[in-house]
Amino acid sequence: LALLRTDPLDERAVGCGLRSLAAAGRLDAAARLYAAYVRDLGAEFGVEPDAALEELHRAIVDGAGTTPVAPTVAPRPRPRSPPVPWGTTSFVGRRAELAELDERLASALAGEGGLVVVEGEAGVGKTRLVETFLAALPDGVRAFTGRCLSAT
Repeated sequence: LALLRTDPLDERAVGCGLRSLAAAGRLDAAARLYAAYVRDLGAEFGVEPDAALEELHRAIVDGAGTTPVAPTVAPRPRPRSPPVPWGTTSFVGRRAELAELDERLASALAGEGGLVVVEGEAGVGKTRLVETFLAALPDGVRAFTGRCLSAT
């Protein structure tokens, strides 16, 4: 729900918020979230929510106490050589870090929220680690990434 404070018209975040609130049994809060989204989306852009979000809202309302299940995504095996934007050698030495990212992914797919920050000195392989992980995400999983470049 914190993402909605940043961008209350982010439809994916609204969907996640609806699922989270329904899973917590906060159906009134889910209804208020959806109503505010519909109102604000109409006022800002003059459009209605996406059909999938409307269907999710109906499932929550019609279920009245049942939790709509988040979309399931079957994991797929990691490719042997994930695509990277430059010609590099094989990826080595980050098994523990990849395992941690895999654990966070499993938690997210199970409905838990979270945030992963990869930080470190320049040139230690942060970008390569993230790109290797992202290249092996299961089909249908979306990830949001960002970068912070040095000011100097």
